Amino acid sequence: MPIDRAAVDLVWSPGGYPSHAAYRDHYHRTARDHHPWANDGAVYDPARAAEQAARDAADFVARVAARVADGGLCVCALDTELLGAWWHEGPRWLAVVVEEAARAGLELVHLDDARGRLRPGAGGRRGATASRAGGRPATSRPGRARAWPTSPGPRARPSSTCSPPVAASATALCGELLALQSSDWAFLASAGTAGDYPRERFAGHERALRAALADPELEPALRNLAPRLARAALLEP
Repeated sequence: MPIDRAAVDLVWSPGGYPSHAAYRDHYHRTARDHHPWANDGAVYDPARAAEQAARDAADFVARVAARVADGGLCVCALDTELLGAWWHEGPRWLAVVVEEAARAGLELVHLDDARGRLRPGAGGRRGATASRAGGRPATSRPGRARAWPTSPGPRARPSSTCSPPVAASATALCGELLALQSSDWAFLASAGTAGDYPRERFAGHERALRAALADPELEPALRNLAPRLARAALLEP
C-alpha cells in the first residue's frame, strides 16, 4: 500500500508549506547562527508565522479529507526532524492539524490500529504505507473520512511492510532494519562532526539485525526482509 505522495508534497517539497513567505528562513542566519528573517526577507514575526501555520493546517486537513471522502486510508509519511528542526513552525502546524482534523471528523490513527478495519483508498495514490502517527489520535464521528499517520519516531513500533510478525525476533528485525535504513548514519559519518557515534550506532543496529535473522523461530518469509513490500510507491513520479 503506497505512500500518498500528493499529501507528502503538501508538506515536504520545494513548494510545500515550509516555503511560504511568513515562516522562519532556516538557511538565512546571522554570524552567531540566529534566524531573524522570514522566507520573504522580512523580519521574522512569530504571530504572522502562527497565522500562516493555522491556514496551512486547515488546507492540509481539507485536502486529505477530500482524498478519503469515499472512505479509505491516506498516509502522509514525514521525517520527524522536519517538524521543528528544518521547519521551525512545524510543531505548531501539526498541533493545529490535530485540532482541525477533530472538527472535520478526520480520524488520525496508528497504521497498526487501522489494519483490519480500514481499507486503502481507491486508486494507488490514496494508499497506505508503513508509517504511523507520532502523536495521539484525534476523535472523530463514525463513518467519516479516515486517517493519515506521520513517520515513525525513535521508539515507534515496527513497520507493517514486515508484517505479520509471528515471533518476537520479527519485531526486532523490523525495528533494526528501519533504524539502519531511516537514519542519517552515513551522512553523519561523512560529515565528520559526530566522531565515532554514527559508526557505533550503525554497527550496533547491524549486529542486532543479524541476530534477529539468525533466530530459528523467525517466519521464513521474513528472511527476505520485506517480501510483501508493494513497489507501486517507487514507480510513481
